[in-house]
Amino acid sequence: MATVSLSGPTVAANEPFPGRRRQPTVRSNRTPRVWATHRRFSAVTGGDKGTKSLSVQSLADNLRVNHMDTKSPRKNIVGEPINFRGLTYAPVNEQGVVLLFGMLAKELGFHVQLVRQGYPDCKAVRSLGDGRYEEVNIEFEFRSSGFKAHLNEQIKSDFIICWEHDWPGCPATIQVLELRSLIQSGQLSAAPTAGEEEAKTDQKITYSLEDLINENWKHSHDLLSHFEKALKKLGKFKRRFTKFYIAYSFKTKQSAAEIVPQRRGLKVYLRPKKRCLKSPSLELVNCEHVGHWTNGNTYFLISGVANVPAAVDLISQAVALGEES
Repeated sequence: MATVSLSGPTVAANEPFPGRRRQPTVRSNRTPRVWATHRRFSAVTGGDKGTKSLSVQSLADNLRVNHMDTKSPRKNIVGEPINFRGLTYAPVNEQGVVLLFGMLAKELGFHVQLVRQGYPDCKAVRSLGDGRYEEVNIEFEFRSSGFKAHLNEQIKSDFIICWEHDWPGCPATIQVLELRSLIQSGQLSAAPTAGEEEAKTDQKITYSLEDLINENWKHSHDLLSHFEKALKKLGKFKRRFTKFYIAYSFKTKQSAAEIVPQRRGLKVYLRPKKRCLKSPSLELVNCEHVGHWTNGNTYFLISGVANVPAAVDLISQAVALGEES
């Protein structure tokens, strides 16, 4: 192409307005995306112009609809229907676990002091009975395995409140409360009426053995029967059922032993500390600084009838220590 030298910069000879940039022609009723599609459509299709125009217009309408769909709000993701006290669906994240725990905290014996974004998520006090309360640190997780990220934290958690407990290797020093199994067990009323709530304030809730031991736990039933027969050797005792354990007391109102029935045996809690008790055959575990439902500072397991005499001997030691104090 020939060029012409002017007083300004060199320009093409056939440019009508030197120095002015030509603007591309864009039809107002078509977006650039649709116009590019129109060029590709015209290059690969045949037929008369009217047919092509009609097809392009239909294609343009579809593109506009798809373009609008990409900008539409993301659909909500919900869990399985549970219809529990105004909560229609099960939690699908940690926020749902926090909400559900807030609905149940008082009923579970917790009094929340604060909830925050930092670790631990929640600080609360837990009722121990006899007008005493224990401070506990709580971490919320949708799945308990999510707590692995906090294993190296200096501040230790006493409880993991989760929807799904999927961590078999959870440290024994941390108690896991799985809300899903708690709701599915039927221990909590799904939709209490106003009349039921008023009745709860006027009447004391009572529990029974059936509330603590599953009807299929025959081994635990038999062990408890043998244990109570052997316990009579220490004298007349009183048995009291709570929501999470069975309390046994003798001459005082203070319980001498508290038992948590389990599928494979009985977990027995005693108030004296581990260093004050002795047993040649049962392994004693210190739980003084570990979150649990009872008032004990030491626990051991009764896994068979052969452990019952040693268990009664330990309870005898606990009763003697209680009388001395």
